Amino acid sequence: MTYADLDRLFADLPVSTLSVAAPTTEPAVRPRGRRVLAEPTVVAGMPTALKVLWTVWASVVAINLTVWLLVSLGGSDLAYFWPMWLAVPGVVLLGASAAVTAVRSHRRDRTEG
Repeated sequence: MTYADLDRLFADLPVSTLSVAAPTTEPAVRPRGRRVLAEPTVVAGMPTALKVLWTVWASVVAINLTVWLLVSLGGSDLAYFWPMWLAVPGVVLLGASAAVTAVRSHRRDRTEG
């Protein structure tokens, strides 16, 4: 099929005139009720790799807590809370996130000032 074939298809349709709105210099109106942040949040400014690591860690914690809870409800002893060991990689991840955020903040301040 070519463009000439399409012209025959559209021959009986009414002709329309397209009008393009002229750009305005007026500021865009912000809808009420929506909050616009002046600076990105900590999560928004975080590198994708750290977002992925936090998501994986939170998923692993959720799965381990669910398994521990189900095993505990099944009649096992509640004395040993073994999911607590997941706090170790969580603390390491928190330290890495804090370090990356501090380095990025320092670089941003240095380039702006």
